[in-house]
Amino acid sequence: MESHEYRQMARQESSLWWYQALHEWVIQMVESTSNCPEKIVLDAGCGTAGLISSLGSRMLESLIFGLEINPLALELARSKSSNGLIQGSVNQLPLVSNSVDVALSIDVLYHKAVLEDAALSELYRCLKPGGYVLIHSPAYNWLYSYHDELVHTRKRYTATQLHQALSQAGFLNIRTGYRLAFLLPLFVIRRTLLRRNRSDVHRVPILLDRFLYQVTCLENHLHQLGFSLPFGSSVWALARKNEQ
Repeated sequence: MESHEYRQMARQESSLWWYQALHEWVIQMVESTSNCPEKIVLDAGCGTAGLISSLGSRMLESLIFGLEINPLALELARSKSSNGLIQGSVNQLPLVSNSVDVALSIDVLYHKAVLEDAALSELYRCLKPGGYVLIHSPAYNWLYSYHDELVHTRKRYTATQLHQALSQAGFLNIRTGYRLAFLLPLFVIRRTLLRRNRSDVHRVPILLDRFLYQVTCLENHLHQLGFSLPFGSSVWALARKNEQ
């Protein structure tokens, strides 16, 4: 990812609708993995620490820590998070095996520097038996845009592709779905018709920001009620490590 993208992320992720709604959705998903309030949660590729800050403020009894390879992102993360931070690669996690209850890969697996097979294998290794991995990624290669160039996108996934990758890595009980279905037409217009040469991470007018946030919160609520969205600009997967 370009350096200015990390700086933009650090400035925007505490207030921009995209990050707020995403972090709330991730918290819902992590809490759904078990009723136990004491979890060890790894954010593998934590960027500038917005997500682990949100997790830490909500999941007070859990141990939340992040891993990030980029020195600038890690510096920005340490300036605003008291949670544990480790420098390292998702392709070779500097963690002991069977040590994590929930591993997060939130908009990381798609990156050019990430080796899909190695990263998923490492996440599997570090999870405790019965532990969960949550993957979130940009969806559909036909939505590739200038923003993807700035964040060094290797591949935008489909639910089928994520399912296959997780299955090959040994994960079980794989669930997949999409996010931001209601906003997909706006993404299509912006990315395939307007083709603006700018990042998606930027401040928007407050009324538009609140509208986009409320629409995405509605999707979050529907997901929590058990409704599965068949399409969207982002794709996710939740899977479990064998309990043996």
